[in-house]
Amino acid sequence: GKQMPTALALHNLYVTEAQTLPNGAEIDDRARDIFRHSLDAIGIRTRANVARAIVAEYARDFNGNEIRELSLACGAAVPVVNIAKEVQNIRPDLKMPVTLVDLDDNALNLARTYATENGLIENQDFRTHNANLITNFAMRNTLIDEIYEGGEKPHVIDALGFFEYLPKETRSGRQLASAFTEN
Repeated sequence: GKQMPTALALHNLYVTEAQTLPNGAEIDDRARDIFRHSLDAIGIRTRANVARAIVAEYARDFNGNEIRELSLACGAAVPVVNIAKEVQNIRPDLKMPVTLVDLDDNALNLARTYATENGLIENQDFRTHNANLITNFAMRNTLIDEIYEGGEKPHVIDALGFFEYLPKETRSGRQLASAFTEN
């Protein structure tokens, strides 16, 4: 419970066969069942699979040598790494550099570990960026320029986990969501 709702717990929603949390703590049968079968866990994995399918379809028809993906509020980045692996499988001729953005340093460290374990190379296949998405993106729209110097822009932007961090059912939450989406 202490790991909820951090990236340390999110990792196991995606990697349901894992016997331990990323910090080494063992997962008991009850927690494993929750990670596998709770409606939120199923919804999170489904959302990741839909994103993977959309990017894979985009990659099949893509003309160019590189698809740049920006993942906002990436957490442990398990779905993002899986997307990059899928693109490499269906289009080995394409490079897919990924930029991972999160406010949580622990999440970014876990994302680095997961990406490296899955064959991605830091500063070639992926980069990490610690940023507050509300102040740097939703409010000021400066994040893209901070990350992509020299006029490059991402081809794919995902924000799979961002909106759940906004204030629910409030005017300010709706305004932030609107500004974020527009930017």
